[in-house]
Amino acid sequence: MKRMRRILPFLSLLALSGCETLPIGPSVLVLPARGKPFEVFQAEVADCRQWANQQIGGSAGEYQAYEWDEAQRRYDNAYLQCMYAKGNQVPGVRRRAPDRDSAQ
Repeated sequence: MKRMRRILPFLSLLALSGCETLPIGPSVLVLPARGKPFEVFQAEVADCRQWANQQIGGSAGEYQAYEWDEAQRRYDNAYLQCMYAKGNQVPGVRRRAPDRDSAQ
């Protein structure tokens, strides 16, 4: 019986570790736009995290591993779109400099 009391907490923890929850944040790096104050960037991060969370259905339920991966992908996409729309630097995206010929 003593042995069971020692093992029970570990078995409970093991059982709970099999359940996945919704993403708690982005898994991608976004940097502030050049010249943007850090306080403004932090406010945009908070805004975009909240918006991305809404896009995947808030904080409801548990997910299987494949569902969690899909939820994280959708969260990251929504977060990146929001941050890009606010003018921040998103990985893999380069803003085009205006053509010198078209400016004349």
